[in-house]
Amino acid sequence: TPTETPTPTETSTPVQTPTPGITQTLGARITGGGNIATASGRVTFGFELHCDASQEPNHLEVNWGQGEKFHLERLTEAACTDDPGIIPNPPDASFDTYRGAGTGRYDSVSGATAEWTFTDASEPGTGDFIQIVIRDAGGNVVLSVSGYLTGGNYQSHGEANEVTTAEPSHTPKPTKTPKPTHTPRPTHAP
Repeated sequence: TPTETPTPTETSTPVQTPTPGITQTLGARITGGGNIATASGRVTFGFELHCDASQEPNHLEVNWGQGEKFHLERLTEAACTDDPGIIPNPPDASFDTYRGAGTGRYDSVSGATAEWTFTDASEPGTGDFIQIVIRDAGGNVVLSVSGYLTGGNYQSHGEANEVTTAEPSHTPKPTKTPKPTHTPRPTHAP
């Protein structure tokens, strides 16, 4: 009688692959502040923000116009990435771009939101960039600015214990999977 013997064959199985360029650095943060000139006046801000949204402390304050202000209460999203075209050193850091989002108070009323990108591109800060959008509790945009600092500086602070994060990739990769085949069993003559 024939028996089944596994023979390797290729099949496609999804595997997780790292996304190049995205680095979450445990303990890493960006600090700084400054100002940017706009058509309606000057926007000033200061911050200390961690690359891991669950790490504390996280602070962001933005002031503009006739006494308008945003104060971060909770950091909800954080991503620190390295753009190979930007070299912000010193200090030595594993990232130069910080993207974040959070909730807070706009003119002392909770429920406001903010989304921002800070890029640490130079010393003493003339090449540092900001993009920020702040919405009140009703979802109305109350501030939207972007541009290079007219004063101030950012500092990216990285630590040695880096962890690369990746989204699962659904790209099939060949893997070996046994496939049954029939092999005749030797018979013995009497």
